[in-house]
Amino acid sequence: MGTPGTQLSPRASPAVGALSKTLDSLYRISIPDGRIFTGQFVCIDPQGNIVLDRTVELAPEPGSVPRDIGIVMVPKRYWVTVERDVRGDGVNAVLEEEEKTCLAA
Repeated sequence: MGTPGTQLSPRASPAVGALSKTLDSLYRISIPDGRIFTGQFVCIDPQGNIVLDRTVELAPEPGSVPRDIGIVMVPKRYWVTVERDVRGDGVNAVLEEEEKTCLAA
């Protein structure tokens, strides 16, 4: 706990608390070259990079086959979209407003 007037550590911040509630959720991240990574949210590091496990990569080329790549770290600077699957079917991913705010921080 900090004293009045001091800044909270990243572990105690509201953003970290909100994101920790989505651990193990299915996330989909697209990057500028058109690839899409879908995997289980494991963590976000102090620099804001997202780590996904059990990840599948889908290339933008027509007829491309999804590729299992396991664990992947997606740097924040490459995010085009970050979505969390709130339906649980892996098809329609929706990022809730609260998470948009947390991820933007």
